[in-house]
Amino acid sequence: MSLLEGKTVIITGASRGIGKGIALTLASHGANIAFSYSKSVDLANDLVSQITHLGVNCKAYKSNAASFEESQKLVDDVLNDFVVTDSISSVTSLDVNDKEISDLTGIESFTALTYLQCGDNELSSLDVSANTGLINLYCYDNSLTSLDVSNNTNLDELYCQNNQLTTLDVSSNTALTNLQCGWNQLTTLDVSSNTALTNLHCSSNQ
Repeated sequence: MSLLEGKTVIITGASRGIGKGIALTLASHGANIAFSYSKSVDLANDLVSQITHLGVNCKAYKSNAASFEESQKLVDDVLNDFVVTDSISSVTSLDVNDKEISDLTGIESFTALTYLQCGDNELSSLDVSANTGLINLYCYDNSLTSLDVSNNTNLDELYCQNNQLTTLDVSSNTALTNLQCGWNQLTTLDVSSNTALTNLHCSSNQ
């Protein structure tokens, strides 16, 4: 087993000079390489070719390292491209509360999730249709305009208060015991199917 096998390294400005040397050295020890470049696509593609011939993964990203926004996007793109989904398919609990997250794309790969805490972020959408094992979903204090929990029939607790929801259908969530949906823009809420419900808070709606 190589020293850095299974690891992913981000290098800024690696298409030439010392950055290129570092990339090739780390790749030779088994690391996957993600690197940024600012100008030459040809030099970047050439380095990708050299590194992949070493038997590891490599991808180049056009990015300006002097820009905070572009640097953040680089990190997000690398995480999306290099995350190992076979290691997350068994994760049952995920807490990303208060992380300034605006996009949870990829949550569908966490197919074993029973607990998801993503409250107090900047989410405008949330797709949990693939997370059919969810028992506890906390997505309060975001900017959600819609929330589809029709596939989440095991839900016991749903905290979705302080969003911008105009509708909420919980007719499929017959196991629900705790529903917190206040401070939204709901005009109606039908809980006639939720016979297990023991705690309901829906104040400060329309």
